[in-house]
Amino acid sequence: MTRESFRLLSITDHNDMWILSNREVYIYNVFYAFVSIIMGISASIVFLIHRPLKLRRKGRIRSTILNDQKGIIWVLIVWAFDLIVDHGIFLNSFDGYFEYSFISEFWYLLILICLLLFFQLWISINRYFKFSKRNFLVLSFLIISSSSLLLGSLNFVDYQQLNKKILSNNIYYTNNIEKPIANYWRRARMKSILKNLYIIPQNNGLEPTLIFEQSKLKSLKELDTILTESENEIGEKTFQHLLLHVDEDLKMLHLNEIKYQIVKNGIIRIGYGVNPDIKEFDFRRFRDYEIPSFIRDHSLHPSPKNVPNLNKIRIDFDRSQTKLNGIPISKNNLSEKIKEIVDEDKFYIFSLTYDPDTRYADFIVIYSNIIKTIQDYRDAYSLDKYGKKVEFLSKDIR
Repeated sequence: MTRESFRLLSITDHNDMWILSNREVYIYNVFYAFVSIIMGISASIVFLIHRPLKLRRKGRIRSTILNDQKGIIWVLIVWAFDLIVDHGIFLNSFDGYFEYSFISEFWYLLILICLLLFFQLWISINRYFKFSKRNFLVLSFLIISSSSLLLGSLNFVDYQQLNKKILSNNIYYTNNIEKPIANYWRRARMKSILKNLYIIPQNNGLEPTLIFEQSKLKSLKELDTILTESENEIGEKTFQHLLLHVDEDLKMLHLNEIKYQIVKNGIIRIGYGVNPDIKEFDFRRFRDYEIPSFIRDHSLHPSPKNVPNLNKIRIDFDRSQTKLNGIPISKNNLSEKIKEIVDEDKFYIFSLTYDPDTRYADFIVIYSNIIKTIQDYRDAYSLDKYGKKVEFLSKDIR
């Protein structure tokens, strides 16, 4: 119950939670069973000590044993309280269960706690009974350990059913959305003006499945209706930032059609949902990570006239090949090659050309390299002029 209480506290607004493997569940069960047995024996000793006729040794020994066992109980209570507070703050406030596994990194602490509690209990009992042989020590430890291993195999709460119940409303889980990995990202900001659009490709090549927030849309036209109706009484949009949670296998043909509907309704700020290239953490940790972008329909919003003459960096790519200004290059060297060109003249505009059947994942590889290169130049300029990176500057300076 204690384990499941921790997991219930970890449930997020997006129907995600702290998921344990069968091995982790068993280890926690064995640990709590061992601690429960020690507490049970300790409580029994306290009960017997309060019946002095049953113990014929001196009162000083009874008082020592009584204090020892009360100390065990209070230490366990304080330890459990601290653990609950730490898990509540770290796991829930900072999604800590996505970032580390307590069992994998701190399993030895559970063993040390069990050994400490056992030996403390044994020393207290030995003061009264005066066992001279170590066989009793080994035998009692084996009995308690075996009982813990046996009780650890029992689950009074169906944790797998709880997982299914919570995750059944999790859009990523039910639709098996896999976002691409990018080398540039940031966490989405200003959540008050942010909405989520989930885009899941269909195997038959038809229009992708669209889910706006928690509502599944019947077609792309329904998205147009929602965006049109998203104005408040004074004609302003109730949100100005749309985070696109796109599966990596979606074709750019479908994504561009969706983007056109978005920009046609006056929303120009979007975020391409990505996973950072950080392998140590669970990708569920990066649900709201994005590559920010502004989109523009030039037929509705013509480009400004007073723009300096810009050189063009043309990037053509598909699944098999990437070309930079007509020269084939490796995607891994794209950022370095762009910097070589830009170092000669800082005024450039990027032109991306790709096949409509290009996967979203392939698009993100190219796009994230471009944005990262631009951000590196901005940070270098900001550090040189203001002594800090762009993200730490005031909004007016940025």
